[in-house]
Amino acid sequence: MRKHISNLMGRFETSWSEESLYFIELLDVLVSLMELEKDELLELNINKIKVTDKRRSYGRHVCLPFDFRFSLH
Repeated sequence: MRKHISNLMGRFETSWSEESLYFIELLDVLVSLMELEKDELLELNINKIKVTDKRRSYGRHVCLPFDFRFSLH
C-alpha cells in the first residue's frame, strides 16, 4: 500500500497491473474511493487510479483508504 500512496502523492496516479502491486484489500479500497470518483476527484479504471488535474490538492484524500492505520478496514 505504501507504493500506491507514494505513486498517488508524487505522480497523481497508481496502478496494480503488476501482480506485486495487487493486495487482498484492494476491492475495499476501490469501493471507498467511489464517492471521490462521483465528486470528480479521481478517475477509477480497471487497474488504475488517476487524480484529476483540477483536484490534485485533494490527493491526500485519495491516499487515505490505502493507509490502513487510519481507515476503518
